[in-house]
Amino acid sequence: MAGAFRPPQTKPWQDTQDGGESPWSAGWSPLPPDNRWTVQATFSDPGTYVLRALARSAPSF
Repeated sequence: MAGAFRPPQTKPWQDTQDGGESPWSAGWSPLPPDNRWTVQATFSDPGTYVLRALARSAPSF
């Protein structure tokens, strides 16, 4: 089974240490002008898929 996302999704490494983002992490994409992301996911095999998302307005420790 193969899958694809448009736009490509990043898998940033999250640094949970206090003090902000890690200098070696991928960082976060800037917000779109309308504050909404539109994502399309396609899969090569038919079936039922579960897509999960995590959104935060601030870091949680």
